[in-house]
Amino acid sequence: MRITVIEAARRLGIHPFEVARLLGGEDALPADLLLGEAAVRRLAELAGVEHWWPAGSPAVDVEPRAEGLLRLLAAAILAHLEPGGPGTRADNLYRGLDREDARVVRAALNRLIRRGWLESRWSRRGIVVALSEAGAAGLAKLARGEIPAADFLSPSFRADAPGSDGNGASG
Repeated sequence: MRITVIEAARRLGIHPFEVARLLGGEDALPADLLLGEAAVRRLAELAGVEHWWPAGSPAVDVEPRAEGLLRLLAAAILAHLEPGGPGTRADNLYRGLDREDARVVRAALNRLIRRGWLESRWSRRGIVVALSEAGAAGLAKLARGEIPAADFLSPSFRADAPGSDGNGASG
């Protein structure tokens, strides 16, 4: 069964124009814009699409949830990336998360980059983040709860923010 470029993009969690750009660059974009399973697998490889999380929200046993999610993120980064290695697409770090959890992770990524624990760069695959040599030790402490996760959260996700529940909601 063949699927449209739009369906392939949806399945992989990328934009249809990225599908066209990547396959066009490989001279592999079919004229009818329909892709078979082999082409979709090749596209995922070209795009560098990885699924770090199960679809939806992971179980988090720490309150507030945003802090627990950040600890899970730190552990996932350490499990998937080698210090000084090539890195991964930035969107792989939040692909599959529900909308609110993805917001927390995207905001935390910016803080981890500013701290120097992650490095970001542009590549053919889009924005790539890599684990810095200095970041491995800090992320390990963060994952174990030895460093306050709140330091890496946007103010609206911090439990100590006025009116915040620590999960991005206020009330």
